[in-house]
Amino acid sequence: MNDETKHTPGPWRWIYTGDTHRLIGSGGPPIVTALSVKERDARLIAAAPDLLAELQKLVGIICSMPGFEERDVTIEDCDAAKAVIAKGTQ
Repeated sequence: MNDETKHTPGPWRWIYTGDTHRLIGSGGPPIVTALSVKERDARLIAAAPDLLAELQKLVGIICSMPGFEERDVTIEDCDAAKAVIAKGTQ
């Protein structure tokens, strides 16, 4: 994986300067500069690394438990979660 395909590690934070939102990741330069980002979208984007990490952890725990499909979690649920993880990391 080259540098262009790696994601910027969190934590991320949004700062607002004048009329521009800037998404800053882990001590680096701005990842995104946006003139028209809604605050709720900015919060969701900034939470993405944490959401990914928690989903990976839950999939690893739940989908590897013996008999997980007997606990209101189906193989399709695990496959769907794994597909979302792949979408965000590949």
